[in-house]
Amino acid sequence: NVTDVKEPSFIKEVAFRTEKELEENVDVCFYPSLAVRSDDKYLIVTNTQFLIYEISDLENPRLARNETWAATTVLLSKDDRTLYVGSEDYLKILDITNFETPKLISSVPVKGYVFTSDISRDQKHIYVLSYYEAKDSDEIQIYLYVINVVDPAAPVIEKQGYLVSTARIGFRGLRVSPDGTFF
Repeated sequence: NVTDVKEPSFIKEVAFRTEKELEENVDVCFYPSLAVRSDDKYLIVTNTQFLIYEISDLENPRLARNETWAATTVLLSKDDRTLYVGSEDYLKILDITNFETPKLISSVPVKGYVFTSDISRDQKHIYVLSYYEAKDSDEIQIYLYVINVVDPAAPVIEKQGYLVSTARIGFRGLRVSPDGTFF
């Protein structure tokens, strides 16, 4: 299903997991993330997959791209040219000048899964929270990364740090203040 995202109150579920996927990987469940190109012609959806739909005709959306690698979050630059995709162990940076054939520019290693992120208003930094669960523990470790993406081909981790270790909790989003001083 593709929903007209101009009316957010109607968005219910844009991706789902099958019973088999849930049984095989119970501990890793992400909320769908989406981005829409500024001309409203393409919709990018992640929720264990990376899907691009051509939606200029909302009555007949067309799947334009289905990547085989897992994706957890997605952010689109204001100019619609760069896409930041969270996944296991990496934040991937893609050139999406042509939405139907995105090209990997670079990737930034993170610990665990990227499960939420935000971009600064000046588009110079990506803020990432990652989720890591040690095999011998029920605790979840949350890490924060501040990544300089002025040059998407050569991103630089400017700051990184361990934020919290906790029992299973439900972080669902990350938003950075307009001046970039807090989240």
